[in-house]
Amino acid sequence: EGFRWMSLLKAWGLGGVLADEMGLGKTLQSLCMIKSETGDMPSIVVCPKTLVWSWDREIDKFFPGMKRIVIDSLKPEERVAKWKGAGKELIITSYSVVINDFPFVKDKYFETIVIDEAQQIKNNNTKRFRVLNSLKSKHRFALTGTPLENHVGDLWSIFQFIMPYYLGNKRDVDKMEKAGNNEELDLLRKKTAPFILRRLKSEILDELP
Repeated sequence: EGFRWMSLLKAWGLGGVLADEMGLGKTLQSLCMIKSETGDMPSIVVCPKTLVWSWDREIDKFFPGMKRIVIDSLKPEERVAKWKGAGKELIITSYSVVINDFPFVKDKYFETIVIDEAQQIKNNNTKRFRVLNSLKSKHRFALTGTPLENHVGDLWSIFQFIMPYYLGNKRDVDKMEKAGNNEELDLLRKKTAPFILRRLKSEILDELP
């Protein structure tokens, strides 16, 4: 279901937030979607440094023949060589590497950008948010078990990444939350609902292996 949902959004030129509870396979669903791509451009997964090799292990487990390049070296010259040598294969890297190596990433055009633990960009005043938003791609997806941690503005930041300006101006969203305008908040819920897929373990426990 998750794979079909992501594929449908891509076909319409839209993005989405896969917000399944932890342990329900957000990584695998995303890899299925990337594996199905037929374009000539590479896709990229950006995640916290601690998860970079988890993505690589998931590929080994489910799609061992899938070509990918992991850019995670502590040596800048090694990372630069990998950026320059990257072809059509999937690129897996971390938020910190993308920020540090931005001069080598900014002119690349990606088929799909997947950001894992997307709450990492919830603060729209950070360099991380600005850098991720400036990357060029056809499609964008965000993975997070907590799409809204503290404020509605967290969700605005993630949507600004996947579909810029779809939720309008952040000041208006902040003002709406501060005023506690239930009608406007309900409208916001309806606007975001088609682009957020969230399942809980408790709901689908019988289906799990």
